[in-house]
Amino acid sequence: MSDDEARNKPTDDAPDAVDDASPSSDWKVGDTVLAKGEGMSRYERAEIRRVHRDGTATVEYITSGKTEKRVVKLKPTERDERDDASPPRAPPSAYTVGQNVQVRNLDNPSVYDDATITRLHASGAHVAVQYTSDGRREKQVDMARLRPHASLWHRVLCGAFSRAPSWTKMQPVLFRTVHGARVSGRILRVRDTDCDIQHDSDNEHLSEHVPHAAISAKRWWHTVRQPSTRFAIQTKVRYTDAKGRLHIGVVCKRRTNNTYDIQHDSDTETTATRIDAAEMQRVSTASLWLATLQQWCSGAIAVGAHVEVRLGKVARDSDNDDEWTPGIVRKVRADGKYMIAYTDKDETSQVVKVAATNVRRPQRNWTTLLAMRTATSFEEGMRVEVTSVNDDKARVRPGEILRKHHDGTVSVRFDDGKIEKHVLSSRLRFLASALTIGTRVDVALETDHAGLSNVVATEGVIVWVYRDHSGVVLEITDDLGDVSISPDVSVSALRLHGQRLSTLTLSGHSASRLATLFLNTGLEAMIYIWFLFGLGAEMTEAIDVLGAINAPQWNVTAVYATQRPLVPNMTLCLAAHGSLDVASSSWQLQQNWLIALVVLKGALFAVTLALMGSVLGTHCQLVCHRLVDLRTFASQGRWQGRLHIVMLTALLGSSFTLLCYGSLHNHLVAKCLAPPVTMDAVKTAFQIAPFTVRPVYTTIVDLVPTVAATVVFNLYRGVWLLLVLAVAPDLLSRLLLAIPMIAATAFMLALGLAAWTVFLQTQAATMQTSLEMDLTTNQDMAVSLVVAAAWFSYVVALLVVRAGAHYRLATVHQRQGTIMEPYVRKAERGTFGVRAQDEAKWDRLDQLQLQIGLVASICIEFVSGPSIVVHLGLVLWLIVGGGLAQATGLVEGHPILVLVLLACLWLVLLIGALLLVCCVKRTVWSGLRKARRHERVVPHAQQYQPRVVLP
Repeated sequence: MSDDEARNKPTDDAPDAVDDASPSSDWKVGDTVLAKGEGMSRYERAEIRRVHRDGTATVEYITSGKTEKRVVKLKPTERDERDDASPPRAPPSAYTVGQNVQVRNLDNPSVYDDATITRLHASGAHVAVQYTSDGRREKQVDMARLRPHASLWHRVLCGAFSRAPSWTKMQPVLFRTVHGARVSGRILRVRDTDCDIQHDSDNEHLSEHVPHAAISAKRWWHTVRQPSTRFAIQTKVRYTDAKGRLHIGVVCKRRTNNTYDIQHDSDTETTATRIDAAEMQRVSTASLWLATLQQWCSGAIAVGAHVEVRLGKVARDSDNDDEWTPGIVRKVRADGKYMIAYTDKDETSQVVKVAATNVRRPQRNWTTLLAMRTATSFEEGMRVEVTSVNDDKARVRPGEILRKHHDGTVSVRFDDGKIEKHVLSSRLRFLASALTIGTRVDVALETDHAGLSNVVATEGVIVWVYRDHSGVVLEITDDLGDVSISPDVSVSALRLHGQRLSTLTLSGHSASRLATLFLNTGLEAMIYIWFLFGLGAEMTEAIDVLGAINAPQWNVTAVYATQRPLVPNMTLCLAAHGSLDVASSSWQLQQNWLIALVVLKGALFAVTLALMGSVLGTHCQLVCHRLVDLRTFASQGRWQGRLHIVMLTALLGSSFTLLCYGSLHNHLVAKCLAPPVTMDAVKTAFQIAPFTVRPVYTTIVDLVPTVAATVVFNLYRGVWLLLVLAVAPDLLSRLLLAIPMIAATAFMLALGLAAWTVFLQTQAATMQTSLEMDLTTNQDMAVSLVVAAAWFSYVVALLVVRAGAHYRLATVHQRQGTIMEPYVRKAERGTFGVRAQDEAKWDRLDQLQLQIGLVASICIEFVSGPSIVVHLGLVLWLIVGGGLAQATGLVEGHPILVLVLLACLWLVLLIGALLLVCCVKRTVWSGLRKARRHERVVPHAQQYQPRVVLP
């Protein structure tokens, strides 16, 4: 090694030695300067660690603690610390070898690590330490990074009670500026008499030489009184830009003039600068929770969400119009469009801007999974029809499936011998179900040429199919190339290859699907017959009760003689209460109520029987002939929904019949004909024979508890079977959801039976204590609780029905696909007629429902509008009325506890749904709410009709 190299090589004992710089160099090791390194946009305060011979220097930045070599741009500070006015550096004797100290971490200046000094360098500015935690050694440690070792409690106590606090680097403090303002900051440099402090409001603002007398330690209570216009770093805020668009982001920088830089949540690469505090609002934790819950419920599309995108031009009529490609959202634009990243066929990552109508959530929710599992499965060898939008002369081509591929596509061999591979399932349908958009058909149209009526046979393309399958809209091109639209063309006038399109045949179904369809039809028939059997048994037993309490046939003496061994102290009871008077007003009122309920149930039985006959007749035609008229099948779906409503109303009538039976039993107990025990029909409900029509009894006292138990059993059975029918249209889904529907049934009836028990206990206690046989105020209050509980059960049943409707919508969407966007837009403009224009709005409504999900759709259906007032009022009355009933002392605690707990749970669900609907601003939510409000005011004929799930 040469002498020059040996002389210039630094050693551990002299790490800050000065290079042989030119004599004109004014910088010295330890000077505080303003340095601007490579890639920096402004000067920052730094301390020189080494001066090189070429005039550059190695500096350590005071703010960040980072070290940079060969810095060229240096200039003195406004107040040069090299003069005598600046206090000298602390003497090296402040620390000794072996002393325990704490060293400030360079990566995180607010963290100090415990260490032990192993060496003091000759320069007096650096030491070598060994860290206590991992034994790691560091040779060049600046004295400014050290502080004496002290325990946490010692630092807290000294900071709280010390009269002359010792300031340390990065300590939070409060200080007064030269203008007298009290601001907060962090200490960057500590001297004997003053400090340099960085402002919290602006990281670029540094107050130098602040006297110790103007500094005070910042405590936790100082953060309580922060003004609302001040936002800390990493605070979640929302603001409105100059164009009126709302953005949500995180504060990443604060400035002196109370402006902020905000990083957008929708695009992490976009940062808005200098946003005034008046334009910002803090996003609370509750708002974040609501937004998270809404995203979970409706699958809101945000940055990073996995979606499916429809590529190509919007409203383009091509093969790719129904092809969806997986992708990830990279940016949510303010105009409602999305930047989607996806992988093309060449395995190349692409980013494309897509409209919201061409983006959808992945079809992975439970309704779609069931719809995919139970949807039409195309097997090898099955005869199908393939929709082709490229060949104008053959929009539908018949063929046979040759092979199924793992990606869900199939290979089809057409009747003309050609083979097409990887055909999407959305282009396939059974051979006989060609009544879809795009099919070229033969049609006979009536014309009125020269005043003469004539029938002309021509060809046309179906551009719209009405939802009830009663007619279509045809696009007809004449010999001159002129295109005309013919709306309201009857389906019976259409022919495809000489065959009618108004009927649906099952000849293309596989054997397994036919078996499933037949079993599903048999299940529906069994449920309907069993429901009618239970309703008829209730009516028969109610007629027996009416016959037993009829005044001409009532033998009071014989009944008392029979019941004397069963009723304790009957003599004393009769002396206090008197015998039963069948001519009294209270007894006649019970009899009249029971007669009215029997008449009502008889009418509902007749309506149910007629509707069931119509529905089962259509199913039988489908099973026997494997052929069904599409228009009849579509109307049968609407009548089946009405049948479910009638069945639910019959179940409500049965619940009020149960109330009447309980009141009759209380009258018998009050008149000493039965033991003084409140009737509990729930315990004995599942002990009766389910197929018994007329029970065996001796007196009316034995008959009433038996028929009440039968009604409870029929309620459980009827509600469960009705929910199974309403929640899904196919066999597999009904079997899978049968057990969850048992839980839903128990939840529905728990509140109703609890309110029924409250009424029975209130009435029994009133009759025993005050001998009042008529309805009292407490009994009226208990009856109102029963009515509110019945409404609660009715709403839960409607929720299940709404879930079933959403599942049917997902099933139709999975089996038949969506209507192509060009046709929907033309229908919205009125090109296809008024009726198609209304159905286009329904199609948009279906898209909204599928987009926001099941939970959001249910919330909007039952929370928005005036119904929320009814819901909240009845739930609050259940809570308040339960408390009032408990305060009367006439009711035991068990039914009141069940009543109040379930009511509180329902109230929490209502409030959560209300907050989701009203407090979270989503465009699709508001669109669905407007559609629902519009549906309530339009005539019944123009109201929404769901698409039919074809077998």
